[in-house]
Amino acid sequence: MAHHREPTVFTVSGHGEFPFDMLRFDECYPVNADSVNALGMSTHDVRARDSKRTVRLLSHRLLAPTVGRWESFGWKVLTEEELEALADARFKSVPAVPEHAA
Repeated sequence: MAHHREPTVFTVSGHGEFPFDMLRFDECYPVNADSVNALGMSTHDVRARDSKRTVRLLSHRLLAPTVGRWESFGWKVLTEEELEALADARFKSVPAVPEHAA
């Protein structure tokens, strides 16, 4: 009988060319349109391709993401703590809306 396993969602962060072979290697795919856009598929937009970005990925693979292999391409698998810190930093960078504007 096959074992049912919940999918693993993880986040990678890096800049430059996205290592597309890692999608095959870790048997994963972007979780949403924002993550697809963050792949930076268009090499014509140098600024977007070379800026640091994060990509949320989902895998049904039984093994954890291959952290060392991601790092060999210059990309990092973020820990939960790093992901929370990134979310906090993004939240703090959003300007507050004045009360009279709401």
